[in-house]
Amino acid sequence: MSTCLIETKSLSKRFKDLIVIENLNINIMKGKIYLLTGENGSGKSTFLKLLVGLYKPTRGVIKRSYQNFSYVPELLIYKDKIKVSKYLNRVTKLLNVKRDLEKEEYFLIETDKCLNELSKGNQKKIMLYLAFLKDNEIVFLDEPFDGLDKDILKRVINYINDNSEVTYVISSHNKKVFELLEEKEVISFD
Repeated sequence: MSTCLIETKSLSKRFKDLIVIENLNINIMKGKIYLLTGENGSGKSTFLKLLVGLYKPTRGVIKRSYQNFSYVPELLIYKDKIKVSKYLNRVTKLLNVKRDLEKEEYFLIETDKCLNELSKGNQKKIMLYLAFLKDNEIVFLDEPFDGLDKDILKRVINYINDNSEVTYVISSHNKKVFELLEEKEVISFD
């Protein structure tokens, strides 16, 4: 029997007069991939931010039954000029994990460049790499495939499919990518 990691009951979120999520009841079970689909502004990112505790519900309840998680936002905003290697050293120290050179090579992380000079796809690779370093029960990914080239996209998909003990909650506009993920359930925000 699968363990429930997150349960939402009558979950609602509004911003002033704008209702983004209303009366959402969902169970997120261990070891599955949940794909959040919907147009821009449909509530996918808001739902992820509610699940990780960045937003508080307007109404309803979120029960969390997990200890370790990672969250990858849609964008990495970092204005300071810092080399990727130095950034990785700082973040891994904060996360209390060691850098994994084999995994850095797998995701083709370029450590000698400045973080703020990297393309969106290269910044996304770094965020994914850092999320995958931790021993997570659940990983929340907001538009993780946006900006990735085909080779890296395939590596990320393979990594997710090969780590079936981890639960993934993924938002994406790229429905073709969803077909490549295994053991998935779709949560539609349309």
